[in-house]
Amino acid sequence: MNEANTRQLYREFPRLYRAASRPTSESAMRWGFMCGDGWFSIVRELSQQIEEAARLAGVDPDSDEWPCAMQVKEKFGGLRFYLSGGYSFELESTIRRLVKAAHEHSLSTCESCGCPATLSEHDHWLRVECARCRAIRLDEQARLTSARSAIAPKYKIVFLDYDGVLHPDHVYQIKGRPVLKVDGFNLFEFSDILIQALKPYPTVRVVLSTSWVHTFCFKKAKAWLPDELQARVIGACYHSSMSAIEWSRRTRYQQIMRYVSRAKLQKEDWIAIDNDPVGWADEYRANLVLTDDDGGLSFTYAQVDLAEKLELLVTNSL
Repeated sequence: MNEANTRQLYREFPRLYRAASRPTSESAMRWGFMCGDGWFSIVRELSQQIEEAARLAGVDPDSDEWPCAMQVKEKFGGLRFYLSGGYSFELESTIRRLVKAAHEHSLSTCESCGCPATLSEHDHWLRVECARCRAIRLDEQARLTSARSAIAPKYKIVFLDYDGVLHPDHVYQIKGRPVLKVDGFNLFEFSDILIQALKPYPTVRVVLSTSWVHTFCFKKAKAWLPDELQARVIGACYHSSMSAIEWSRRTRYQQIMRYVSRAKLQKEDWIAIDNDPVGWADEYRANLVLTDDDGGLSFTYAQVDLAEKLELLVTNSL
């Protein structure tokens, strides 16, 4: 959900969404509403209904017993709304009924625009979208596929993550800016290691696989890199025309393989530098330079692995 709608919901229902200020280890609301803007009215109405039910039940709005949303997201095509527990049986039953009704409403409402829609499957993902939004999405996917296909013969690609690669994996967004909460380290402290490793290979280009593109946008995410790395960047796995929710629920491996497939890259055309090994197929494990969450590219084993795989990459030996 976009920033304006998110702020409106936080402003109208500050107590219901008070967990948005908590760290991500305690509440997923720190990430906002992980669904499309087409469901804004459904979420807003549900928020009103939950708070009204709490008032009718005699719950003090300033108490810890006031309903607290812990996560709002899309899952299996429908709206999911999770709250903390601890309510009376009657209030909990009422809230369950309200949440179920909102979920059923979402299954016939386009997640992107809010128009009447149907639940359908595409690329192994369930979506609720109207015919117009589906056509727009498919046209944009076709355009991106065509654009990416043009780069495949020219360059070798390095898919680049930031957190846990170019600095420790403890970065938080605070007031719209990335903040590294690890004493003794700076953001992008290990960047020069990558710059030096890439120097012998002028035809190698970088595609950003980092979640920073989704969080801050491609232009801002790229701008944080040193100039030497910025000059190599030709794109990102995430694009603003994509469904942010669909993208965020995929593993890093799935995000990268989506780009690989659409750009028609072969196995020997790319490697990835990442600290997330979840879901990597055995066939492509050799394409992954796996780094440590805390040490990233500063660890010797990662530097050796990167050097070896870069040489294999440019000699088509992967």
